[in-house]
Amino acid sequence: MTLHGSDDRLRFLLAEDDTVAAIDIECILEDLGHEVAAIAVVPAMALRALRGDAAHVDAVIFGASLLGLPSDDLSRWLRRAGIPGVVTSREPAAIVRTMGFHEPCLEKPYARPAVEVICAQLLQARHTYAA
Repeated sequence: MTLHGSDDRLRFLLAEDDTVAAIDIECILEDLGHEVAAIAVVPAMALRALRGDAAHVDAVIFGASLLGLPSDDLSRWLRRAGIPGVVTSREPAAIVRTMGFHEPCLEKPYARPAVEVICAQLLQARHTYAA
């Protein structure tokens, strides 16, 4: 697992095709003291960002489908690279699992308490990994 930030701050790449949802989660993450390094709207754009300027992120929050394109390739790439991913959808987690995603799930619309839980899990993983 590749977690790069300071002890209690995470750096994210967002892959979100809904502008309002992207702004919403970006605001929540920043209010929680985290950073959004980049925002992508399709899986290929997220992969380019991960190979470029946004290469040093702690996690990627991505939609199960972005502009109608499935994000399964992005999910696999993240697992191979050791970068934690969080999949998002308007569907419940049980349905997202049937799409082949194994990452933690955030259901839209985003709720601050759910985002806090995900961030706490990522921070716990960082501390466990560093120990």
